[in-house]
Amino acid sequence: MFLKKQTKLVKSNKEKMSDNKAVSSVLNSVVIIKKNGSIIGTGFYVQKTKIITNYHVTENEGLIELENYSGETFIGVVEKYDIRRDLALIKTKKEATPLKIYNQAVPVGVDAIAVGHPKGLKYTMTKGVVSATREMPSMYDPDGDPVLFIQTDTAINSGNSGGPLIYDDFVIGINDFKFVDRSIEGLNFSIHYSELLDFLL
Repeated sequence: MFLKKQTKLVKSNKEKMSDNKAVSSVLNSVVIIKKNGSIIGTGFYVQKTKIITNYHVTENEGLIELENYSGETFIGVVEKYDIRRDLALIKTKKEATPLKIYNQAVPVGVDAIAVGHPKGLKYTMTKGVVSATREMPSMYDPDGDPVLFIQTDTAINSGNSGGPLIYDDFVIGINDFKFVDRSIEGLNFSIHYSELLDFLL
C-alpha cells in the first residue's frame, strides 16, 4: 500500500512540474506595457520580435516602454494598428518565444486563463469559463464591420488590456474590455484569435 501511495505522489509531483513549466513558458512570452513608469497594459509575443496588444493601450504613443517577466526593460515601436479591432503590433529588438495561436472553434464551457497586470499587480492570472463567441460592434469604430469576441467570466481589469486569454496552452483571445454596472458581473470580452490572425496578414 505504501509503495502504491508513493508512486501516486511521484506522478502527482511530475504533473505539477510539467504544469509549472507550461506556466513559465507563457509568462516568459508576456510583457508589461508602461507609460512614464506606470503600468498601462499587457502584451505578448506573436513573433520573435513582435508583440501584440490593444490599440487603446498604445494610442498616440510612438515609442513603447516594455518590461518582461525577468524584469528587463526595453523599448518597442508601434509597427501597425487597427482601430476597429483595437489591436496594435509592436516591433522590438528583444527576442522571446511567441505564444501558440489556436486554430479551431473555441469550445463553450471550457476553462480560460487571462494573464495581465491589473492595478499594477504584475503577472496576475485569473480563471473563468468561455460563455460564447459573439460578433459585436467595435467600441472604437461602431459604424464599421463588427468584431468577433469571446465572452468569458474570467476577471479582466485595468492593466489586463492586451494580454492573452489562454485555453489548453493556446491563445484564444486578446483581453479587451468588460461591461461595468452595479447590476452586471462577469461579462468580459476578448478579441477572438481569428481577428488577430487576419490583422497579422
